[in-house]
Amino acid sequence: MSDHASYSLYRVPLSARLSLLNVTLIRIGQMTSLSQFMLGAMLGHAMTFEQAMIATLCGTLILELLSLGLGIAGAKEGLSISLLSRWCGFGRLGSSLVGIIIAVSLLGWFGIQNSILANSLNYSTNNWFGFSWAAIISGLTLGCVP
Repeated sequence: MSDHASYSLYRVPLSARLSLLNVTLIRIGQMTSLSQFMLGAMLGHAMTFEQAMIATLCGTLILELLSLGLGIAGAKEGLSISLLSRWCGFGRLGSSLVGIIIAVSLLGWFGIQNSILANSLNYSTNNWFGFSWAAIISGLTLGCVP
């Protein structure tokens, strides 16, 4: 467990904020995740190199433009996305809806990661489990690991 307190319900004090280096290292880690390797493999098989680079650039630009404003405001004010959405006009109900949308997207991402692991488990055991059982085993395993 981290030594940092949870600041989900109030502003993060200046003394507890992370440096630009820490945040940059986290972002670099996100770019080297399994999902990015899968994206590269799928684009590599479906498109030419030039088309894949353009598609990746466009997707990255859209994501960065959407997150840039929230990131700057959150860093400047020391607020989480929930508090930022509550105090920027969405109110208590609106910020709850933002939280639900994020939770649903994370559940979907858990399903994708589980499918990747289940396919790998199924392939490595020469289809001994079958995909359904491999998905159950990997889902329970991923769900129990903190």
